[in-house]
Amino acid sequence: MPLAIAGGAGDASLIKQSYRVCEWVLRDMAVREWNGKTPSFDQFEEAVKRIESAFIGRFRELRDQMADSPP
Repeated sequence: MPLAIAGGAGDASLIKQSYRVCEWVLRDMAVREWNGKTPSFDQFEEAVKRIESAFIGRFRELRDQMADSPP
């Protein structure tokens, strides 16, 4: 499986969650879709799209929680 190096800045717990999301998506796809083989460019691009969607969903949830919480 390709190795990606990423960096993050900001809230440490959010960065840690983001790394975990990447790991979960890549492991799941490696087992279910790539049969443990190195993915093609298109397959890896699909993984990135799934990760981005997961991030968007998570940050939307956090934004909504902040909007609902009292000042």
